[in-house]
Amino acid sequence: MNCDYQPIKEGEKWGEEWESAWFHLTGEVPSEWQKTTIAAQLDFSGEALIFDQEGCPIYGLTNGSVFDADYHKDIYRLFEPCHGGEKVDLWVEASANVLFGINQHGDPQPDDPKVHGHFDAMLNQAKLVILDETVRALWLDLQVLNDLMLFLPKESVRRAKILRGINLAIDAYGNDRTNAEASRAILQELSATPANASDMKVIAVGHAHIDTGWLWPVRETIRKCARTFASQISLMERYPDYVFGASQAQHYLFTKQHYPELYEKIKKYVKEGRWEIQ
Repeated sequence: MNCDYQPIKEGEKWGEEWESAWFHLTGEVPSEWQKTTIAAQLDFSGEALIFDQEGCPIYGLTNGSVFDADYHKDIYRLFEPCHGGEKVDLWVEASANVLFGINQHGDPQPDDPKVHGHFDAMLNQAKLVILDETVRALWLDLQVLNDLMLFLPKESVRRAKILRGINLAIDAYGNDRTNAEASRAILQELSATPANASDMKVIAVGHAHIDTGWLWPVRETIRKCARTFASQISLMERYPDYVFGASQAQHYLFTKQHYPELYEKIKKYVKEGRWEIQ
């Protein structure tokens, strides 16, 4: 099917609720960025799926989550490191909905014709960026420890130690990114310290629960399978020890029918014992 493509700028609207659109993004890494990690920062308002040049899904994106107001999965690594001058050519399919369907603020008014919610899909960001891996890791360390601290009892000694450690790490950083490693060292010592010497060791297996038909049309479930599974394979390629598991035979069938190249990748990791059929 032939499509008519139109230019679009950041801040412009591309669709409404439940619509989808294809984006063809091209660019070139500046020569002065050599020896840095280059990523694409992409935010299409809803969910999105990046494809390689052969049409195989390679990474899923979302601009938010109901579980964390500050969460944005909008970074896709491209060159680690770059030489400068690399060409960028990405195909992205975006969907005008979020993780839980349509993000609706409150119940609709009785006279609202859009009784199932409204969604304006905007191109919020589409740019090449330099990814400072150390600062990003520091941010993740802070986020994990801060979340842990907030869930501990207020009178907990461990909570007090984490709070003190976070403050020390902030002081060590001193608004200077060259101090990120020193700041991380303080946090990593906190992370490596168990709450109690007798605590159990836990091994976790990645899993994604996908509803086949809930707050979205089934056609969106098919896309959700591709976004989810492609992202897990990306993690497996990056982290050799990572193990993922998925259930629901129907979701595997969706993937086999609509994304055969991705399905073959799943079979490969099943044979390696890194993808569990649950």
